[in-house]
Amino acid sequence: MSLDYNLADLLELLSLSLIFDFCPIDKYLYAMRFSDETLLDITKRFRAELTRGLGGDSNATASLKMLPTFVRSIPDGTEKGDFIALDLGGSAFRILRVKVSHENRQTVEMESETYDTPDEIMHGSGTRLFDHVAECLGNFMEKHKIKDKKLPVGFTFSFPCRQKKLDEGYLIKWTKRFKASGVEGADVVQLLNKAIEKRGVTIYLNTFKQAILCFTFAFLFSFQRS
Repeated sequence: MSLDYNLADLLELLSLSLIFDFCPIDKYLYAMRFSDETLLDITKRFRAELTRGLGGDSNATASLKMLPTFVRSIPDGTEKGDFIALDLGGSAFRILRVKVSHENRQTVEMESETYDTPDEIMHGSGTRLFDHVAECLGNFMEKHKIKDKKLPVGFTFSFPCRQKKLDEGYLIKWTKRFKASGVEGADVVQLLNKAIEKRGVTIYLNTFKQAILCFTFAFLFSFQRS
């Protein structure tokens, strides 16, 4: 058998191999494609649950709780400043410093770090969990040389909370494999503050302007002006 292939032959062989490689994948993906009728039915069911979640009598049994966020406005493009964002919701904990400025147009600069949340912390005590969060925050502030800055904080806490105001939220129940004890029914902002205070970051806490957000609302926020 001759091995003297020209470029066209090689390209044809390559395209055939790709087709055969993707066929098994496409077979499985096909089973997950929904018809327009099915998508409309899902939309209808979704809207029904949204309505039930908003109802005083039906909220308790609704799958979508529609919990109030106490956020009264959404980004309009005029925002500016230096902020810290905390994102706790899975096996990784993320911290971001976000700098929003205006010259001719709005610009956003971000610095971020991701920290592991081991199983022993996810399944340990609430005190240990928030001590871990505070330790990561302290390390982040040291690394980025902002430990003496007074920055507002947005805390994305991706678990169901019943909020009483913008900076006060009580965990209803853990999800996503988290089982840290002593947190369900407690104000997670207060737990965070205690952990930070224990680390001695007092100058930071003196002007600790906070907002706690659920992941759903944080997602809406992030794409509001995209």
